[in-house]
Amino acid sequence: MARVTFYKSLHKGCILHMTRTYTKGYDKSRTLRSGFIFNGQKNQQALRFYVIKILILFKFNSLPMDHFRIIELLNSNKGVFAHLFAGKGEKEYLWKPEPEKWCLLEIACHLLDEEREDFRMRVRTTLENPGKLPPSIDPVGWAKTRKYMQQDYEKMIGKFLEERSRSVAWLKSLKKPAWTNSYIHPDLGSLSSEHFLANWLAHDHMHIRQINRLQYQYLKSMAGGINLSYAGNW
Repeated sequence: MARVTFYKSLHKGCILHMTRTYTKGYDKSRTLRSGFIFNGQKNQQALRFYVIKILILFKFNSLPMDHFRIIELLNSNKGVFAHLFAGKGEKEYLWKPEPEKWCLLEIACHLLDEEREDFRMRVRTTLENPGKLPPSIDPVGWAKTRKYMQQDYEKMIGKFLEERSRSVAWLKSLKKPAWTNSYIHPDLGSLSSEHFLANWLAHDHMHIRQINRLQYQYLKSMAGGINLSYAGNW
């Protein structure tokens, strides 16, 4: 643990005195104490203003949403998924680390359904019909009701990649989309178009991570007991 104190001139004799305590581990273990000196006296108004500013910079540290960049990443992830799914035989794409976990075939089917009926539908609905509830979904239940394990692996991948191309083409065709359009979810509150756009990309990253983990687990199962820790900690 380390304590760092520094001073920074902010405005006409108003000095920021800030002490930060850094502790190894989760970010929430950090504490921040700050005070302001103005001509030798505490200035409460300056304190309130600059503490808010500092918290925004140091704690939240967020950037304005780049909608175009997110769309470009959705497009590039099409190639990422294509490569991750490619070259798998039946034994590999049906393999599961545990019975209740999904295999590659189920992940491909899930991505297809989510592309058509979740993210694209919700972005479109909030853009074109703000205030209207989009159709309900059942991602977990669909695995059984839509018989994911009985689907053709290559066809499901092909359909998903086609739908992603349609999604990107539609997103790029939008003229001055109202990304702040929203509807009120009965449990989650106000959900906007840009909320679903950002979560669309986040969903990609989650399943890219899932597929990589699954491939690592598959390698471990077929490595004849060889210790894989030389490669690093998973």
